[in-house]
Amino acid sequence: ADELQLLLNASASDTSISLSWQVPAGTAPTHYEIEYTKDPGVSDPQQGASPIRVGTQTSFALTGLTKNKTYSIKVVAYNGSTRLAESDFIPLFTGEFRAYMPVVTGSQ
Repeated sequence: ADELQLLLNASASDTSISLSWQVPAGTAPTHYEIEYTKDPGVSDPQQGASPIRVGTQTSFALTGLTKNKTYSIKVVAYNGSTRLAESDFIPLFTGEFRAYMPVVTGSQ
């Protein structure tokens, strides 16, 4: 089955990235995982190495990041070991405030 699209909002500052997300109606995730990639030599978030398992909350902050670097982040919704929905990888550059908002097509 094709995975559903998870909508990810993100904003970056000097050393942190704030994330929030929503899953399609009718899905019942048991937990989420935040996956990320980064440049070599760039510090991991204080929250740990990828993937970071976060329970059922729908927002999370990554802190302790290296300034002026790009971290690419995606969020995956799971039910047990089954991937229910996931976002695209979003590149976020630390060091200046930037917000990423997904473009939602169609009626909700």
